[in-house]
Amino acid sequence: STLSATGAFAAMTRFLGVLLCLAFALLGGAEGFMGSPAGLPDGIYCGRDNCYDVLGVEQNASGSEIRKAYRSLAQKLHPDRNKEPDADEKFMKVAAAYETLKDADARGDYDYMLAHPEERYANYYRYYKRQIAPKVDPRVVIAGLVLVISSWQWLIWNNRYSFARKALLRDPKNFQKAKITAQQMGLGADLKRIKRENDQRKFLLDNVPFVVHGGYSKPVWTDVLLVRLCVLPYTLYRYLHWYASWTWRINVRKEEYTEEDVVFLTRRALGISHHTFVKMEDHKRLPLLERKLWIRANHEAWKKELEQQEMEKNPALYKRWKRWQKKEAAGY
Repeated sequence: STLSATGAFAAMTRFLGVLLCLAFALLGGAEGFMGSPAGLPDGIYCGRDNCYDVLGVEQNASGSEIRKAYRSLAQKLHPDRNKEPDADEKFMKVAAAYETLKDADARGDYDYMLAHPEERYANYYRYYKRQIAPKVDPRVVIAGLVLVISSWQWLIWNNRYSFARKALLRDPKNFQKAKITAQQMGLGADLKRIKRENDQRKFLLDNVPFVVHGGYSKPVWTDVLLVRLCVLPYTLYRYLHWYASWTWRINVRKEEYTEEDVVFLTRRALGISHHTFVKMEDHKRLPLLERKLWIRANHEAWKKELEQQEMEKNPALYKRWKRWQKKEAAGY
């Protein structure tokens, strides 16, 4: 989805650039290509002056000859050395001529304009297209954007995981469990030397492993966008291979579900990822696999059991729910 969004953004940018170039071409052409006898337009390249004449070189001059002529004129016409009133204007014109002729592509467009002055709108379009074109390779921009997003993902995930670990230790039960775990790890003596409770929590966070489940679990570097994009071809290949195998085994040969198939069907019924499912505790995960929740009737029964359990946790709410059930039943 990120690649498609990036591609759409790049396409839109190119489209807007083309429209802008056309607008400049129409405006420039409408203002008049009626300049000098040579037909050179105002506002682009060297204006009504010929860039080669400005530098004093032939049209077939080499790049080194153009650079040599520019240096010589720049030293002569630089405002710090030349105090004539029009020195600034002459220096700027020399600089514009050099900017046009030093680049092979820009020089090619300029030579084309000299050879085809009648194509005024096309010449304006080529000039403004080169002026507003991005100076940086779009691939570099996209790569930098992906790198920034990946770094931001990693930072956010680590902060979220750190917050979850601290929140766990604020619960007195988890705090006592962590202290027991520290004693089992041989850290009891070090823990006893720490008097303040906040310092003990910090010690436990640094030395005792915590397992956080769900969206606050420990981040995995393979989940960041950069890595996902790098392994995207392999991921697509694995998915297509799995889908073809599933279709052949289940739909064609009517084979029984394997353990891996049961895990997939259960995850899909619950709407959770593989990473989240495998992080679940065994006493919660294994019963789910036995319930065959991908069957609609089993899934509905399981949802009703969950609702019942939630109601029983709060007796007052459970009684109100039972009264509501009787009232609804009486209405029928």
